[in-house]
Amino acid sequence: MSDPLFWGAVDDLFTETVALAAAERRERLAGFDGPSGVRREVESLLTAHDAEGAELQLADASLPGVSLIGRRLGPWAVVREVGRGGMGAVYEAFRDDAQYRKRVAIKTIGRSLDSEAIARRFRQEQRILASLEHPNIAALIDGGVTGDGLPYFVMEFVNGRPITQYCAEQRVPLKARLDLFRQVCAAVEFAHRNLVVHRDIKPTNVFV
Repeated sequence: MSDPLFWGAVDDLFTETVALAAAERRERLAGFDGPSGVRREVESLLTAHDAEGAELQLADASLPGVSLIGRRLGPWAVVREVGRGGMGAVYEAFRDDAQYRKRVAIKTIGRSLDSEAIARRFRQEQRILASLEHPNIAALIDGGVTGDGLPYFVMEFVNGRPITQYCAEQRVPLKARLDLFRQVCAAVEFAHRNLVVHRDIKPTNVFV
């Protein structure tokens, strides 16, 4: 369904109920007097949200000490770490064989595939990323699981700087900043049209 009014109602109700305690949430949903389809969609989103929150508790506690530098993941040789956060780490890697040479970013997920639910979610995210073909969205190139059971994505390497840092260092004028912002909005709108919501959009995740 692509009705913007429907998805607007879903967004409003989800935002209103996601932070409520279980009893309050049930009461609010039971009292919702809008279309039943909206309530069912929100209930599904809340279930997925709660399941993801539970999965995050399974994060590999040893991850901060784990490094892929110097390892090969399939044809990809990992050369350095470029970032790390609560969900995993990002590495720079190269493919250098008889077929071609390519520079990529490898993003690890900070939990092993130790349950069918997590493995299913990982495969779903691979399919979603593979479907997002847009000039302002880093493309998915490959993916897999390390010998330690750590899932990873191989993404297009974006050699740039966070958008706010770039604008400050280059003293980008207002019109050019608005042009950059419109490009960001176009990429986000494209993802939303494909029913993908990025839950961590911030300047450090938007590169120029």
